[in-house]
Amino acid sequence: MRWARPCTRLSSSSIGVHSHALRRLNPFERAAVGAQDTPRRRPANSSFFSFNSERRAMAWRSHGKDNDSLVAALKGSKVIASKSVEEAMKAVDRGYYTLEKSNAYMDSPQPIGKAATISAPHMHGYCLELLKDHLLPGNKALDVGSGSGYLTSVFAHMVGKEGKAVGVEHIPDLVKQSLKNTSRDPATSPLLQSGNLELLEADGKSGHATEAPYDCKTMTKKNDVC
Repeated sequence: MRWARPCTRLSSSSIGVHSHALRRLNPFERAAVGAQDTPRRRPANSSFFSFNSERRAMAWRSHGKDNDSLVAALKGSKVIASKSVEEAMKAVDRGYYTLEKSNAYMDSPQPIGKAATISAPHMHGYCLELLKDHLLPGNKALDVGSGSGYLTSVFAHMVGKEGKAVGVEHIPDLVKQSLKNTSRDPATSPLLQSGNLELLEADGKSGHATEAPYDCKTMTKKNDVC
């Protein structure tokens, strides 16, 4: 399958970036975002390779004791570079979106039930940095495979009260859990109540035409839910 870039004003049937299939990026982008799942040649510029190898290693050590220290660690390891991503990730406390809050701030995937996981924080950071120019205030975003509701909630904070973030998930229990997660998150609950954030049970293959067109779309693969 072809690697894809984020697109602007997407139709309901088009596909944007697969937020956790970073292996579809080209080799230099894979090195930049830290994908380690496929072999690749050493770039001619060895300093480039060394810098990004160190960056990938640091990403997995971006742990925190709470949400603020987690985001600070991601910023320190240069996973987060923009103010908008930093503020949105600080606003959405990851502890409300995992089954075990004691492990919520580890830089690793965590189970959320139904053989699904919430992805590692550095993966969310890389994804948001790639998409930040399409998650501007007033924009619309669609998250296919919304899982815990975490990433959709961050989208909602980035597009703000004039925008909208929609998450669709086909596993009923995960949809119910995501609604519980966002309802108990004090910073995100108002966006859910106002309709700026919407989490729905639906088959993501057909998108969600009701709110189309979208400025940004993401899609997650099976067993790697946000």
